Amino acid sequence: MPWLETGPLDERERYTMADLCARYNVSRKTGYKWIDRMEEGGRAALRDRSRAPHRCSAYGSGRDLGGFNPYIPSVVAENARRNTGSGE
Repeated sequence: MPWLETGPLDERERYTMADLCARYNVSRKTGYKWIDRMEEGGRAALRDRSRAPHRCSAYGSGRDLGGFNPYIPSVVAENARRNTGSGE
């Protein structure tokens, strides 16, 4: 029995995006995101990405210190001392 020969267009017509996403248990939004990443950067772009934020807004906007505002930790420490009743 010979192999079934198909081309990319034949395969594209066989499955819908909804079928493929259901098969791999992902949403269609995620499926389209993966397609966009693949088209932009190839297989390397499909690697897991960091979920860490690019910057932290909790430290204010002190640009000279790289976004770190030295006032914030002192305020946090002072509030912790007030709320726990200790910290002398």
